[in-house]
Amino acid sequence: MDRQRIALVQDSFGRLRPHSDRLVILAYENYFAMHPDQRALFPKDLTLQGIKVMSTLAVLVHGLKDLDSLLPRLSELAQIHADYDVSAAHYQDFGTSLISAIETCLGAPLTPEEREAWSEAYSMWAKTMLRAASGQERVR
Repeated sequence: MDRQRIALVQDSFGRLRPHSDRLVILAYENYFAMHPDQRALFPKDLTLQGIKVMSTLAVLVHGLKDLDSLLPRLSELAQIHADYDVSAAHYQDFGTSLISAIETCLGAPLTPEEREAWSEAYSMWAKTMLRAASGQERVR
């Protein structure tokens, strides 16, 4: 990712901080609407899951300037998700759900540039995790 796109993701993420609880709930609601069968894999109360997701998202967003620093975290996440048979389609749908939730929480659609930056960042994270889960990419 280039510096401008990284800045767009990091700036919009900073604006999301006051809405972090709502962001994760909306993202999961959007996702479960697409994959109702996945709901049973998660606790009824998503509060703790939300804290984990926001904490991880913060690490990922802030690590965009140093992608090598993200590999250990992405590899760890990949192994956890592999245990649940998370597929490329699941990752893609959650990314769509997350971006929709971001727009809802910000109260306005992302600009085309922000949307593209978030899509690129999320796609990079997901592809890295899928490669790690399949054993194609390992922590250095």
